[in-house]
Amino acid sequence: MKAARTLAGRFARAFGDPLVTDIDGLDALFPTPTRIAALDVPAIASLGIIRSRATAILAIAAAIDAGEMTLDPSADVPTQIARLRALPGIGDWTAQYIAMRALACSSPVTTFSLTSRPRSASSRCAWPPPCATISHP
Repeated sequence: MKAARTLAGRFARAFGDPLVTDIDGLDALFPTPTRIAALDVPAIASLGIIRSRATAILAIAAAIDAGEMTLDPSADVPTQIARLRALPGIGDWTAQYIAMRALACSSPVTTFSLTSRPRSASSRCAWPPPCATISHP
């Protein structure tokens, strides 16, 4: 999580607006989807974000900016997950993780595969619910 926090801070300082506070490390507002959608892959990649993730970030921002996607707790979770999965670079694991964080999915259920990353879901997000087992190769 520290690496993600570091990258998010870099992103906010590079593309967001400066912010003056008395809180150490809180020095920039995160950019809006409109501002992010106007960026390009090389600009985002220059922060140490791999090109495929930069492409996914741009696709999510463009979809939100165009009104095609809503990432807030009032959104219909299955619809937003389907829209996320339709974007380049967003698979099921990532869509479920974004849903858990941005759409406030509750009661996460995690499955682990010894050969792949964990898959997070929740009772509000999963259809059908994931198996709560450990997969072996």
